[in-house]
Amino acid sequence: MKRIVAALLLLTATSVFAADSDVERIAGSVLVRGHSMQYVRELTEQFGSRLIGSTGYDRAAEWAAAQFRAAGVTNVRLEEVPISRGWKRGSVSAHMVAPFEQTLHLSPFGWTVATPAGGVRGDIITISDLSAESIRNRAKDLKDRVVLISIGTLFRNGYFAGYKPYLAALDALKAAGARGVLVGFSMPDNAFGMLEAAWGVDTIPPLPVAELGMEDAKMLERLAAAGRATVEYSYDSSFTPPHMLHNVVAEIRGGDKPDEWIAVGGHLDSWDVGSGAQDNGSGCAMVLESARAIAALGHPPRRSIRFLLWAGEEEGFLGSHAYTIAHKAELPKCIAALNADAGAGHPKGWATVGRADVADAFRPVAKLLLTDLGGAEVSDSTQFVLQSDHAFFLLNGIPTLELMPDLSKYFDVHHRSADTIEKIDAHNLAANSAILAVAAFAIADREEPIAPHATREQVMTILEKTKTDTFVKEMGWLE
Repeated sequence: MKRIVAALLLLTATSVFAADSDVERIAGSVLVRGHSMQYVRELTEQFGSRLIGSTGYDRAAEWAAAQFRAAGVTNVRLEEVPISRGWKRGSVSAHMVAPFEQTLHLSPFGWTVATPAGGVRGDIITISDLSAESIRNRAKDLKDRVVLISIGTLFRNGYFAGYKPYLAALDALKAAGARGVLVGFSMPDNAFGMLEAAWGVDTIPPLPVAELGMEDAKMLERLAAAGRATVEYSYDSSFTPPHMLHNVVAEIRGGDKPDEWIAVGGHLDSWDVGSGAQDNGSGCAMVLESARAIAALGHPPRRSIRFLLWAGEEEGFLGSHAYTIAHKAELPKCIAALNADAGAGHPKGWATVGRADVADAFRPVAKLLLTDLGGAEVSDSTQFVLQSDHAFFLLNGIPTLELMPDLSKYFDVHHRSADTIEKIDAHNLAANSAILAVAAFAIADREEPIAPHATREQVMTILEKTKTDTFVKEMGWLE
C-alpha cells in the first residue's frame, strides 16, 4: 500500500505532460480496484487457447469488444483479417525403437503437414550445415533418414537471417529423400516451445517438421554418433478452410487533435497448447485496462488513442500487418505506437527499438510519471526489433515503444502449456497496466509529438544493425 500511495503522490506532483488530476485518476483507477486480473482470468478460463481459425479466438474477439464497450469506449469495431487456412493439431505418437525402445517427447510445428499414413520411420542423421549445397552433397547419406538438427543450428544467425535458408534446406532435404525433420529444442525437461513451420499461413513445408524435447534430442544425437538410433513417429494435423479473423479496435477520439492518434496494442491470439496467460493474455489485459481507466476520466486527451488487440501475431503479425495496410493513409498521423507483448513480470520500463531520439524524448515522461511504478527505465534496445506487432509501425517510421517488464521468468512459460494464470503476479500486472495507461495518456495529451517519424534511411539503419534488412526486403515489407 505504501508503494501505491507513493506512486500516486508522485503522479499528483507532476504536470509535465498531463493535468495532475488526470494522471492521478488513471493510475489510481488501475492500482485500486482495477480490472486487469479479472480480464486475464476471463480471457484464459472462458476461452482457453486462442489459436487463429479456432472458435476460441473468435469468441475471445467478441468478448474483448464487449469489454471495451462496457468500459465506456463507444467507438468499437471488429476489423477483418482474412487467412487462407487454419490449422489443427491432432494426436502424437513417438518412440525410439533402436537400439532400445523409449518414448520420445515430440510436437509438430504449427502449420506443418501431417506425417504420411503409417507414420515416419528411419535412422537418425544429424546435420549442422543447412546450406542447400551441403545437403545435395550428402544426398546419399540423407535418403530415407530422419534428419535431426538443433534449434541453435536452425537459427544460428538469428531467426530472421535463418528463415529463408531454413526453407531452402527443407526443399533440399525433400529432394534428397529425407523422410522427416526433427528440431531439438533448447528448453530443459523435454519441454516444447511451439514454433510455426513457416512465416504466415500460406507456405506449407515440403516435409513434416516437428520439435523434439532437448534431452531426447541429445540422446538421439549421441546414439546416432555411436552407431544407430532409429525412430518411429506419427502425428495428425490438418489444415482448416479459409477463415475471417478480426482485429479488435476501440478508439477514444481526441479532444483537440482527433486526426492525430497513437496506437496502444497487444495480440489477442495464442498458441493452442495452453491458455496464453502471459503470452499474451497479460498484454491484452493491460490494453483493456488502459482503455477503461482513460475512458473513466470522462474527457479525452488532445489526440485520439486507438486500443488494438491483434489477430495472428504468432503466425507472423498477420493482424497488425493487415491493419497498417488498410490504414496506410492514416499512418502519417500516427505519432507513436505502444506495444505490450512481454508478459507481466516485475515492471522495468521501455525499449524504443533502435530510436535513441525517442528514448531521449520519452525519458522525462518515464522519470517524472512512472518512477515509483517501476516504469522509468528507457533504452533504445533492439532486442525485439521485429518480434511483435510493433514491427510494421517501426517499418513505417513511427516512434515505437515496447513495454519491457522483467523477462527473467517469461521464457519459462512462453509458448508452452505452462503459460497459465497462476504464473501471473496480480500486483505486477496492475503496475504494468498503470504504466501503459499513464504513458499512453501522457503521449496523447502532449502538445507536440514525442518525436518525428523516422526516414526510410533511418529505418534501414536499424534493420542493418540488427541484420534483419535482408529478411524485410525478401518479404517485400518496405515496398
